[in-house]
Amino acid sequence: MDLLPTLLEIAAPDALSGLSLDGRSFLPALTGGEQEGCEEAVATFHTTKVGRSYEMRAIYRGRWAYIWNPWSDGITAFHSASETGLAMQALREAARTEPQIAARVQQLLFRAQEELYDFDTDRNSLVDLARDPAYASDLAALRERLGRWMKHCEDPLCARFAARPA
Repeated sequence: MDLLPTLLEIAAPDALSGLSLDGRSFLPALTGGEQEGCEEAVATFHTTKVGRSYEMRAIYRGRWAYIWNPWSDGITAFHSASETGLAMQALREAARTEPQIAARVQQLLFRAQEELYDFDTDRNSLVDLARDPAYASDLAALRERLGRWMKHCEDPLCARFAARPA
């Protein structure tokens, strides 16, 4: 999906027929119609505003979200501008007396290498299911789909993703 083909379809629909574009118009989704090819979305993250590198890849498909954090090693903490905001300050304060909040702060700062969330049962992505054997097939399917997307897009981390421990 892409903004340029969408704007062209709105402003000059005839212009699209002669163009070869990487993206596709998402006008059907904007007008309440069916949008072909929207079964999943992929997100990438590279660096924070201050230039710290935290490569991440995620795929969202139906009820599922799978996130791969190749930077995560259990030692490196995720540092970004959001960490200095009032919300994180409040979380850190509450974490002093609330073990559940303390665990969430740790999860936000140190992220697992792989995360799996089920939006049907956990709309706020609080319960990481990646290490739960009951969800192994869902995890494997999302890994495969993300790997296929990374290969198709020639993602520079494609080989590293393929070599990651499963």
